[in-house]
Amino acid sequence: MTKPLANPVDFERPPIAEVALAVQFAGPVMNESQTLGRFWPKVQSRFPIIETQLPLPPMMEEFGVSMQPQFLFQMGPAGQRYWMQTEDRSGLVQVQPDRMAYNWRRDPGDFPYPRYDQLRDEFCTVYEAFLETCREQGREPEPTWCEISYINPIEVGDERDLAGILLRLAPSTLSLLGQPEDTTLNERFVLSRDGQPYGRFYATATPAIGIEDNAQLVVLTLVARGLATSPDLSGILAFLDEGRNLIVNTFRDMTTETMHRRWGLQ
Repeated sequence: MTKPLANPVDFERPPIAEVALAVQFAGPVMNESQTLGRFWPKVQSRFPIIETQLPLPPMMEEFGVSMQPQFLFQMGPAGQRYWMQTEDRSGLVQVQPDRMAYNWRRDPGDFPYPRYDQLRDEFCTVYEAFLETCREQGREPEPTWCEISYINPIEVGDERDLAGILLRLAPSTLSLLGQPEDTTLNERFVLSRDGQPYGRFYATATPAIGIEDNAQLVVLTLVARGLATSPDLSGILAFLDEGRNLIVNTFRDMTTETMHRRWGLQ
């Protein structure tokens, strides 16, 4: 069945910059009482603010299936999704029965992205506490799908046509309509190794409006999702590192020289 283009860890908020590292397990590994009573105390000093959210639907990829449009309804697992946030709400741990994620978030223009190594270390610290909690209950999580996503709100300035921002589109003017008011882009790519698919890469670009200043934005979301290379932390990190490399290089490859000069990219 045809799957939605992408479901990054969470994008139910106004346009913000975000990096998310997530891992899904073969089945439920932590219930609500364990999340609140055993896991949260391990990370509470760093993530003292807690909220509940609806659970996210499963991360899924299928290969070699028809691309005919179909309706697909995906229900999340039973139980709550818990947000555990830093005081400034820039750091976020998400836990639901079959998934754990670490997000870094900011409002556009606040401060630059942290280095990936820093986010990776944060994820590892949280995951190790999560794994310890599961093992205390006699459970050994089996990681399946891993995902890394970057959400990039881009101020478009005079470049209202996506062709001025992304190389994936050619500039054009329609004789009766002129330039488009806005444009969206949805692409997906199969990730293969030794001729076998193991994941997908998603690129989406959608128009948006800045909440504070009503600035015209394009939200460029890049997502790499694939199977862990082994059922341990090193296998999770191997895919996340690969996905980050794909995202960084694809971001550069698909954006225009005009935007590179604006951002100071060499």
